[in-house]
Amino acid sequence: MLRFNLFNAFLLLSLNIISAQKDTTRLKIGIGSGIGFFYPRAINNYINHQHHKDQNNSSNYIVTNYFINNTNSYTFLSNLEIRNINEAAISGTSQYDKNNNINQYYFWRLSTGGCLNYKIQISDIFSFRPGIGILAHYLRFNNYHHFTMGERIQLNFDFINNEIITFESYVATDFASTNINNPNIKELNYSGFLIGAIIYLNIFKGNTAYF
Repeated sequence: MLRFNLFNAFLLLSLNIISAQKDTTRLKIGIGSGIGFFYPRAINNYINHQHHKDQNNSSNYIVTNYFINNTNSYTFLSNLEIRNINEAAISGTSQYDKNNNINQYYFWRLSTGGCLNYKIQISDIFSFRPGIGILAHYLRFNNYHHFTMGERIQLNFDFINNEIITFESYVATDFASTNINNPNIKELNYSGFLIGAIIYLNIFKGNTAYF
C-alpha cells in the first residue's frame, strides 16, 4: 500500500509540473533490448532438487535473462523527465533426466511503471540521466505466478541526440521479489542488474511536431 501511494504521488506531482511547463516539453517513443543478471535462489534450489531426485548429478541454474522494452519519455522543466517503461523478459535452463528426457524451465516477467530522471548535459551530443522509479511486475515460473511491485534505480547515457532520433544505453538495478504460498517454491525473485540500449524517435519538442 505504501508503494502504491508513493507511486500515485509521484505521478500526480509529475503531471502537475508538466501542465505548467508546456513550452519545455519533449516527447520521445523508444524501443530497446538488453540482458540482465540475477540469481533466483528458491527457483534454482527447486531445479537442483528435481534433478537430484531424478538421480541426475548435473545442475544448471538460472542466472541471466533477455528482455525487450518500450520506453516513452516526456521531458519537462528542461532537465526533468518522466518515463513510462514497459518490459518483457525471459530466462530459462534445461536438463536431461536419467532417461535422457529433457526438462525445461522458464522464468519470465512482464513489467510496467514509471521512472523520474534528471538530465545532466555534458556536451551537445552526450548527456546522462540518473533516475529512480516504481514498476509493477507479473512474475511466472512454470505454473507458479504472482504480481508484485518493485523499485528501479537507473542511469541512462545519451550518445546521439538530434531532432529526429536519440540513441541511449543504460544500466539499472531492479528489485522484484514476492513470496508465494507454495511448499516447493516459496519465493519468485527477479531482482538483478540490467544492461540495455534504446533508440528513440522524437515526436515533438516544445511547440514543434516532427511527425
